Amino acid sequence: MSENPDFTACIPAAGQGRRVGASMPKQYVLLRGIPLIVHTLKKFDRISSCQEIIIATDDRPRLREILADYSWTREMTLVAGGATRAESVVNMLTVVRPGSLVLVHDAARPCIRGDDIKHVARVAAVHGAAVLAIPARDTLKKVDEEGHLVTTLDRRDIWQAQTPQAAYVDDLLPAYRAALQRGLNVTDDVQVLEGGSIAVQVVPGSWLNIKITSTEDISFAETILSMEPDE
Repeated sequence: MSENPDFTACIPAAGQGRRVGASMPKQYVLLRGIPLIVHTLKKFDRISSCQEIIIATDDRPRLREILADYSWTREMTLVAGGATRAESVVNMLTVVRPGSLVLVHDAARPCIRGDDIKHVARVAAVHGAAVLAIPARDTLKKVDEEGHLVTTLDRRDIWQAQTPQAAYVDDLLPAYRAALQRGLNVTDDVQVLEGGSIAVQVVPGSWLNIKITSTEDISFAETILSMEPDE
């Protein structure tokens, strides 16, 4: 499994992300002087097996202006974002070439490692679907709506899903559409494949692949990015 398969990257970036406390959507917040989304896109742009990058955004003129300030190797396609992350992903999958392997990655995860991206793609190419994840470290509790402790979960069976998550578009797009038609609250890409004919393989990820959701995360991400070698 040494060969790196070709894939298309889909980056949902239409959310507002106001929890970071900034006056703008978090994907445009500056990390080390560069918009967060640029850091994320650069991670995929550097991978030769990435054939195209598709981005779902609710502000295409603004994103085009940002992208124009940087040089890119991969083809960039911008599509309209949806009302939810799931709708944004469907909008991107709709324009992916049939038969393509797709990696969906959160715009707010700029610290993803290139080796992890390629690892997920290789595993998905062999097994049909893969998700980057990390084993739970802390003891996990199930709590009811009133805030009462219900039970303690066995953390040996619990993994925290990250992105990228990968599958073939011919499998992922119809599964997404079916899930939305059933009214399923889709917060995770390979979630729509669970219980189907494709077994999703877990690929161990990194604790440094954080998702920016708060002001504290911005400082942490800047520290992580400062440790990366200059490209």
